[in-house]
This record gives sequence, C-alpha cells and structure tokens, in this order.
Amino acid sequence: MRYVPGNAQHIGSREEQEDSFGFSSMEDGGFVRHGGFVGAVADGMGGLEHGREASQAAMRAFLCGYGRKQETESIPEALERSVREANEVVVRMGRDGGAGTTAGIAAGSALGSTLVAAALRDRSLYWVSVGDSAVYLWRNRRLTQLNCPHTFARVLNRRAAVGEISREQAEQHPDREALTSYLGEPMLREIDRNRRGFHLKQGDQIVVCTDGVFKTLSSEQMQAAMGDSPQRSCEALVERTLAAGEIRQDNLTVLAIAAECEPGDGEPAGERTGEGLAAGSTVMRQVRNRRRVLILALSGAVLAAAALPGWRAWRRLEAAPHRGVDTAPPAAPQDRSQAAPRPGVRAAPVKAPLAAGSRATTSLPEGASAQGTTAAGTALRVSEGKAATQLQSGVGTKMPKPGEPF
Repeated sequence: MRYVPGNAQHIGSREEQEDSFGFSSMEDGGFVRHGGFVGAVADGMGGLEHGREASQAAMRAFLCGYGRKQETESIPEALERSVREANEVVVRMGRDGGAGTTAGIAAGSALGSTLVAAALRDRSLYWVSVGDSAVYLWRNRRLTQLNCPHTFARVLNRRAAVGEISREQAEQHPDREALTSYLGEPMLREIDRNRRGFHLKQGDQIVVCTDGVFKTLSSEQMQAAMGDSPQRSCEALVERTLAAGEIRQDNLTVLAIAAECEPGDGEPAGERTGEGLAAGSTVMRQVRNRRRVLILALSGAVLAAAALPGWRAWRRLEAAPHRGVDTAPPAAPQDRSQAAPRPGVRAAPVKAPLAAGSRATTSLPEGASAQGTTAAGTALRVSEGKAATQLQSGVGTKMPKPGEPF
C-alpha cells in the first residue's frame, strides 16, 4: 500500500496562524506495518488565550504519543491514548503557565484546541477527533463527513427533534456554535472515533481540515474543488475558500491522503490485538460467508444425488396420492458490508467553549521547524504564526518533517 499525502494552509484574514498540522513518518517500515500512516490538524481556539501555542503543543504531543504505539496496541486504542496525552499537555501548559517554553503564557491561562487525525493502515481507515475540525471521505465524486462534530448544535437539534424547542429556536440559539468538547478541558467530555476500520477503495481520498474551510464553502463547492491528487485537492480547496472573499476569513488548513493499491496488496489485514478487531476485513468476512454457503449447497447436492435412487424406489412403493414437505426458500446470506459513513453536522463560524478550560505541556521533541519547503520547492517562512513569504497563489503549502507539527 502506498500513501500519498498533500496539504495546504493559509492565514486567512487573521493576524495569527492558530492552525497546526503534521504527518507521521513513512520511513520506518516496521512501524507503518502496525501503525499505518497518520495525518492530523489542530485548530487553536481564538476565543481563549494563546491558540497558536495550544494547537502546536497538542500536535507535538499527539504525534509523539502515536509514535510510541506498540504492535500489541490497536490503532483505535493508540489514537485515543495519544489524544488524551495531547489534552494533558494543553491542560498542564495552561495551569503551569507554559513552564520550560518561550511562549510567555501566564499560569492559570485558559487554553484550548481542536484536534482531528486520520490513520490509514493497509486498506483500513481509522479516525479520532475532539472539537469541530472534520475528516471527510472523497469517493465517487462525493464528500461525506465521517466524524461527529462536538458542538452545542447537536444538543439543540436533539431537543428540537423531540419537541422540547422549535426548529427555529434551535437554528437561532446564540450558543449553537459553542464547542462541547475540546483539548484543554481537565476531563475530556467527548472523543469521537471508530473502533472498526473503514474499508478504503482505490481512488478514495481522506480529507482532514479545520473549520475555516467548511464554514466558508458549501458541500457542493468543496466537492467541486476536489482534484485527482491529494495535493491538487488541498490547494484547490484553499484557493476556493479565499476566493469566496469572507471579510473575517478564519485560518484554514487542509490535509488529504490517498491510499493507492500496489501489486500484491491484499484485503485489509485488520487489527489482531486489543478488542480482537476484524477492522477493515469486512470483505474477507463476506468471502468466507459465501464460501460456507457454497460448501453447504454443494454438500446438499451430493447428498441429494446419493439419495435419489432410494427416493425413487420409495416413491414406487408408496401409493399415497402425494407426499411432500413444504420448505421455505433459503435465507440470503447476511450482508456484513461496512455501513455507509454518517453525514456530519456543519458547525458554525465562531469557536468558543461552553465552559472555560485550561491547558499544559510535557517534555516535547525538539521544536517544530519554522521554515519548510512548499510543494513547488519555494521557501515558506513562518514567524510567530504569520507567513513572512507568501506564494503568488496565496496558498502556503509545506511538507513538515515527520513527527513535527507545522
């Protein structure tokens, strides 16, 4: 299996870039065989303090945590553990004031960030998310959101569905856009993840982005921007977002990953640890079920053929007008195909928590690189979150070093 990543990022109309993103390393083949390839984005909460520092610390901690995954740990377990470690870092940074860093964070600061990550292993996809950043599946020229956003809109929609409030009240509620879960809470309220791998097909792309994209573009506009390569998809999504001309355009970051099948690639290997996941092996189960049905059918045919002479003799001896057994038609084999991904709920433009949180830092790897290279090879420098060199297209694209956020 070959993983092809792409990315694009822009500051929008904000004065500081509060989004961070990163990829795991593809160089360690042994790790990739059990850990796969991961892409993640984090969106620092501008409604709180030090959003840029929060997202960068969360991204470093998450990538570091996932990099410690062992073969005995399943991918869903490793993703959740890494998210919880990232949360501890953000909480501790806020509580202790960023001790050991140069961020200038006062003790007791309220910090927060969203985080969403997608892990691809063989032909299986796993994701984990906290907050309202999104992961999408691009298949058959359609984008479908896979994760569930943690916004108060979900609570309002449920209340409207049972008649507690009107649909109009739900749509116009002032806290509709507020986050119900985010990194920086002492106790995470919600983590969205899939326990069984989602089976990928040739041509699929996984898109991970912050809300600066999908709160500006409609689903149809996002679909129209998707290209035939992950890098083209990311650049087109950012360009279309900027072309919309929003006066208060939020930071925007997009990652895309394609899993391309190579000769000799089999079906998803799935998890063999933890919960005994057969993740991603739905097709193999279907094949086994069909084999069982075929074997039973052949066995029945053989037995029928062997019994036919005796049955004819018995019929000649019997004088009853008719004998028979009413039989129901054989049941169709159970369909165990992967359920279709559920559509997500679009969140609203402003990111604010329902309850204030705090945040922290563990020992992190050597700091993130502040200078990188664009996909076209053009130098792109970032100074305190602001692009010091901007590409002609207005889209900053960069491949960070594996395990380091950008």
